Amino acid sequence: EMQRGLAWIERELLTEGVGINDLNGKTFLQSYHEQPLEKPVEVLSKNRRRLRTSPEAAAAQLRLAYEESLAVLRWARRAIGMGVQGRGRRRK
Repeated sequence: EMQRGLAWIERELLTEGVGINDLNGKTFLQSYHEQPLEKPVEVLSKNRRRLRTSPEAAAAQLRLAYEESLAVLRWARRAIGMGVQGRGRRRK
């Protein structure tokens, strides 16, 4: 999911030929799921010349995608946690 999120940022928010690795502050974007939303938005604002649109419009798009991505990651973490717990409860 994290790779999908980064690919979405490159595809939807950055200008053609610009990748995450080309941005100042790329580490905050690469770990977006561990950051408050304000941090990735700040990184995009600092790289405004590399955006397809205004920083404000990019931030609005990112907000929606961020929430969707975090929901998927939370679901995956719960599913993994339930699988681990389920193995410990097996009856013989």
